[in-house]
Amino acid sequence: MLFTIDTNCIIDLERDTAFAPPLRELIAAHRRGEAEVAVPAVAASEVQRDGQYLENFGQFEERLAQAGLDGLRLIHPIGGWGWAVFEYEAASRTFRPGTTADKPPQENNAKCGFACHTIVKARDYVFTDYGAR
Repeated sequence: MLFTIDTNCIIDLERDTAFAPPLRELIAAHRRGEAEVAVPAVAASEVQRDGQYLENFGQFEERLAQAGLDGLRLIHPIGGWGWAVFEYEAASRTFRPGTTADKPPQENNAKCGFACHTIVKARDYVFTDYGAR
């Protein structure tokens, strides 16, 4: 059986909440070969406790290591979706591609996986309607 450690579990480990001891035991069981534990890589793209986003995946890996989760398998998104983010520039009434300088930073990846796109299949897999501004 595969157990996954989500963002809330990471927070519990970081804050040493009442949920941290059983999580640590699960991780120890994994390291002894008695359980399989993994972390969804998409957790790297979630809003952090301070309301900000991580700047890069390396920061997520550091966070995992600090929580004692280094070495766990990362579950990568499926589907291979592409996506685009555009920033509206009101002065010119135009859009430009999002960049890593934007808040939150936008890279050229799709780490959200398969499920989030299939819910908009009837809309040709497009989430957002951009109306006239």
